[in-house]
Amino acid sequence: MGQHGQTPIISMILYTLISLIVLTIVLNAATPALQELQQVGEIRKTQELMKDLDKIISIVATEGQGSSRDITITISGDELVIDKDTDSLSIATETTAKIVSPRYKKKEGNYFIAAHADMDAINAQIGDENVLLMRNDHVYFAVKKLDTNTQMKLKNLVVKMRALDYNKDLNAKIDFYMDNAQNEDVNVYTAFGKNMSGYKIGRGEIIAYVHRKVAGTMQYNYQLHFVLETGMDFVRIYVDHASWGG
Repeated sequence: MGQHGQTPIISMILYTLISLIVLTIVLNAATPALQELQQVGEIRKTQELMKDLDKIISIVATEGQGSSRDITITISGDELVIDKDTDSLSIATETTAKIVSPRYKKKEGNYFIAAHADMDAINAQIGDENVLLMRNDHVYFAVKKLDTNTQMKLKNLVVKMRALDYNKDLNAKIDFYMDNAQNEDVNVYTAFGKNMSGYKIGRGEIIAYVHRKVAGTMQYNYQLHFVLETGMDFVRIYVDHASWGG
């Protein structure tokens, strides 16, 4: 009879333990989801802040020279960066929430939101030289901006390459040549690849369109590609669309 009397108590304890384990599992599973929802909410607030700033800047721009506004920006747990070189303001935050796809940029008005996209591919100036510039967190790379076919030695195309991790300029001369025409003048113009330029993009690309003529006769032409991607500490270079004569 003693054993029969203890059975309900033992059963109740077992049920209670099982219930606690189930409750713990549910809470542990729900916590990351709750955190992501909270992060999404904070990011949405940041988006609204950028939208408001965009409106204020647009209004001030229409009021002419000397117009100004005093504004107060409050952010929490984020990194605010004002880049005078590019006249841009950015707010960075780390999150596990899937706001946009990695290496993708979603633009809204004059502001955008991007994830794992730290590449800038822009027109810039180094001293008196107009350049096409690509840069990420590791590499700064610039070539001459040539809007028309310019006769030059190809080894002078690259203006600057800098390893930002070490804050050190690199010897970035390139002297690709065909048909043993080393150190000869070629005609070059440069441009960004299609959809491969802008701020905070996944990958940037500069294309040098190269050809060489002798006595008015085309000897060869090709495209020289420079590619820099988010997170990479090197510039990938390759040649395609090569042809001879014609």
